[in-house]
Amino acid sequence: MSGDVAWRGRAAMQREVAEFLVKERYFLAALELLHELREDRREDGQDNHEASETTRFLERVFADEQRFPRDKIAAVAAVAAAAKPPASVAAPALNGGTGGIEEAGVGGGDGQTAEDDSQPLDALGEDERRDLNFAVRDYLVQARYKLTAMTLQDEVVDQDWDDWEDGPAKADSALRRYLKHYLHRREAQKSVAAAGRAAADLAELRREMDLRLADAARQKADVEGSLATATAAVESLKAKLQGFESDRQAQENELQKLRAELDAASEKVRGRGASEASLLARAEGAERQLEAAQADVSSLRADVASLRADVSSARDELAAAQHESASLQGKIKSMEAAAEAARAEQDEEWEKAGRWQPRQRGRQRGSNERCKQPGKQQPTLRREQRN
Repeated sequence: MSGDVAWRGRAAMQREVAEFLVKERYFLAALELLHELREDRREDGQDNHEASETTRFLERVFADEQRFPRDKIAAVAAVAAAAKPPASVAAPALNGGTGGIEEAGVGGGDGQTAEDDSQPLDALGEDERRDLNFAVRDYLVQARYKLTAMTLQDEVVDQDWDDWEDGPAKADSALRRYLKHYLHRREAQKSVAAAGRAAADLAELRREMDLRLADAARQKADVEGSLATATAAVESLKAKLQGFESDRQAQENELQKLRAELDAASEKVRGRGASEASLLARAEGAERQLEAAQADVSSLRADVASLRADVSSARDELAAAQHESASLQGKIKSMEAAAEAARAEQDEEWEKAGRWQPRQRGRQRGSNERCKQPGKQQPTLRREQRN
């Protein structure tokens, strides 16, 4: 502000004075105060905090085009700039000829409304209201807002502005009473509004919490269902694994049994005499075949039944080999008998011819042939073993 203020603390009252003008519906004075505040800011070239707060408050009030149309505001401003009109001329232009102003919301940073700002101070009596009008007029004069003070005098037509005793003292007292009453009421309204907002926020938080709890319950049910499914799958896999283990153990036992039987058969074959060498060799071949099959048992456990059939077939072959050995022994004996008969006939012929020595050589040759005869059957046995 361009000048010094005589009253101590009047700059801090600037916002309350502006709210008083709006609350008492002295809109012409409030509009004039807004113009003077703007002019002060342009002249000073700096931003005073109290003046800025008051300016923003008044700008929010007059920004409501439904209550204060811009064309009428501009017309009033033009008239005020040309010459100071009486209140009877300017007021109808501002109020739109209706004689009253409807209350509407005015946005503000502190959450106040126009209804809060323009509600008359019903608790004040006529004398107190008159004192407040005088106090505000004197404050405006002392603060060098003389045009606003003149506008206020023109706007309040039912008051004698010359009837004022002890102005400064009464002004201080009246403003203090007004501030005490109004500020207490405004703080209470702010507390109620804050409590309402807190209750709304709490209700919103509760709704959000309920939604989140419901979502968490659904997720928990889904997780429990998935866990139950996974548990059932694990139990099923465990049962299958136990079955596989049982099958493997049974196959191992069967394999040990087959090995024992194979060892017993091998011992039985090895216990035979030298005459059964070919059969033993064949049994060893069968044992090698079984050992080769045993090497593949780890990958062919599922085919144990087939291996058992192979062992049974090997047993049958062993029995057939034994039978064939017995048959060969019979053939050998018959061949020896035939050879002996042939030698006897040859001896007789040599005796008749008187040649005994060649007969001995012939007997030796027959013996050699007899020794070779069992060897002739061995390839047959080996071929059968391979088959």
